[in-house]
Amino acid sequence: MAKQFTRAQLQAIADALGDTSEGLTGSEIAHLLATCHIPDTSPDITKRHRLFNAFTNHQNAKQDRIPILGFIRHSMKPEAYTCPSGADIAAAARVPFPAHRHSVVAAHRRVAAEKDNNLDLGP
Repeated sequence: MAKQFTRAQLQAIADALGDTSEGLTGSEIAHLLATCHIPDTSPDITKRHRLFNAFTNHQNAKQDRIPILGFIRHSMKPEAYTCPSGADIAAAARVPFPAHRHSVVAAHRRVAAEKDNNLDLGP
């Protein structure tokens, strides 16, 4: 069976991405869910609950966390904000949301550690 996020992990992801002041907008959520082929099961509720419901329903149906990881990657626009392993991470300063900026820096370090040590550090 493929790896899955726990309920607490899904809630934390949804809370961060759906944050009222620093998270995604409703239209960004709709676009990203469609892009990642994750059904928007509750489009009329709060952003964080909307994301949690979409992520939970999709993961339960597919028994896989990969589509959710794709959503996270797309939401952070990695093609615009990440930098190659070993490079300076100053590009992260251009990320528009502070929460995402910190995530990009953490993700960069995690990817570098995985690549350098051939490790799977999980979600």
